[in-house]
Amino acid sequence: MNDRGLSLTQIEMLRSYLLANIDADARPKAMDKFDRLIRELSQIKLSSKSKAEFEFFKMYLRGHHAEDLSQSKTYSSDFTRIGKEFHRWVSDNAKQLGLIKSADYVAFIDRIEFFARVYQKINTMIQARDTRNYLYLIVNSDYGFTMQPAVIMSAVQYGDSESEINEKIRIVSKYLTKVLTFRVWNHWQISQSALEAKSYELCKAIRGMNCKALKAHLDTDPLQAPPLEGTPTLNQQNRWRLTVMLSLITEIVAANSNQPDYPLNHPNIEIEHIWADHFEQHTDEIQDRTEFVTVRNSIGDLLVLPKSFNASYGDDPFESKVQHYIEQNILAQTLHPNKYSNNPGFLAYMTRTGIPFRPYASFTRESISERTGLYRAILMEHWT
Repeated sequence: MNDRGLSLTQIEMLRSYLLANIDADARPKAMDKFDRLIRELSQIKLSSKSKAEFEFFKMYLRGHHAEDLSQSKTYSSDFTRIGKEFHRWVSDNAKQLGLIKSADYVAFIDRIEFFARVYQKINTMIQARDTRNYLYLIVNSDYGFTMQPAVIMSAVQYGDSESEINEKIRIVSKYLTKVLTFRVWNHWQISQSALEAKSYELCKAIRGMNCKALKAHLDTDPLQAPPLEGTPTLNQQNRWRLTVMLSLITEIVAANSNQPDYPLNHPNIEIEHIWADHFEQHTDEIQDRTEFVTVRNSIGDLLVLPKSFNASYGDDPFESKVQHYIEQNILAQTLHPNKYSNNPGFLAYMTRTGIPFRPYASFTRESISERTGLYRAILMEHWT
């Protein structure tokens, strides 16, 4: 009952509907379970302004139960109605959801609790930032991809063990990282609005798959990651996305060299230009400042390093700066000749993959083009 003089929320109305259909003797336990999971969900802090408890219900119902995923605002599809009034959608679709007798409603709350735990687990892992075991989960969160929990939850089957859930998190998150990273490389959008429709179609396709079937399906590339074409170029709009992508590239090399150390797990990391902002130092190969800015902002001229490094050495010429790169992360170290001796993990990775790492005595326009190709090769090798 509403005795506060306030409008009931969708969650409160869903609670009322479910409990009203449960026999009196089973109702207190079901009520306690429902109320506890809502309290726990409400403690999750999302990067957006959305409330986790509402986002969970929309993701769970759309990902596991919605059949019509049409997204027109004027069309009363399952997708649209769940977004507007998921409590009423549940009651209107009770038969399709198998909600007939009291025990069915109790079992439905049990299922909600199970998937709420999965949703909590995903968010807890993201907060813990365990990039050694769940790198891609963290990377996707760093990209700001809010659809990730929905896709993961849809792959989980009710009753899956912890090990099965963990493996599905790894499988799904690695594929999503590929899609997001390849889109960022091509200057394609990775916002929720750009990928929501395709993501929910994927949710429907992978509902309840086992790990083997899930991996096989994702290997068909259902979200259609674009080929790595062109040259990503830094601008004000994509600065953060390129920071994440460069951090991922750095970590791929580091982890494969037995030196995992994801840059964004450290504070005050930012993009560093290898070329200092001095056009006059490159007039032998670049004609005007506009061209200089474009070349300097291409990905082959970029690293991610501590802000303090840029403050100390960012204005130095490459020949001086490279002596300090050997003390930074592995992607910066590969510019220095010392990285190519007495580093068995890195050398084994380079030999195994054939990726064209090499040091530089000077860093020219051609060097920037080579480094762009190097970064592309790292990503391509990792997802083949």
